[in-house]
Amino acid sequence: MSYQTLCRLIAAAVFLSVVVRWRAFTLIGGLPVSGMAIVIDALMLATLALTLVSVVGMWRARRWGFVAFYPFGVLFTLVFGASLIPFVPLLLPVEARVAGVFAVNGIVLVLVALVHRRHPG
Repeated sequence: MSYQTLCRLIAAAVFLSVVVRWRAFTLIGGLPVSGMAIVIDALMLATLALTLVSVVGMWRARRWGFVAFYPFGVLFTLVFGASLIPFVPLLLPVEARVAGVFAVNGIVLVLVALVHRRHPG
């Protein structure tokens, strides 16, 4: 499989992950105003911005798309507690889902880093 195809598959998967959880992004600004709400909203907006940059950059097979993906993957895991591969944690028992999300997202981050390492030029 070519490098360009791998990048586009990753971009499509990232886009799908965010589309599946789009309702979580609609909560931005919906919490009562407090210090913690502002921090949560800022983290959600940063995650959304990194998502868009990552999808566009990886679709075009640019290094900056990968650079945006790494903090996106971490924020998506920590802020939303969501898997980068939708619905996989649902296959696990309830008590193992949190560990499953961390494991799946860790594996995805490593695989994306391996694709990034293959960057031509």
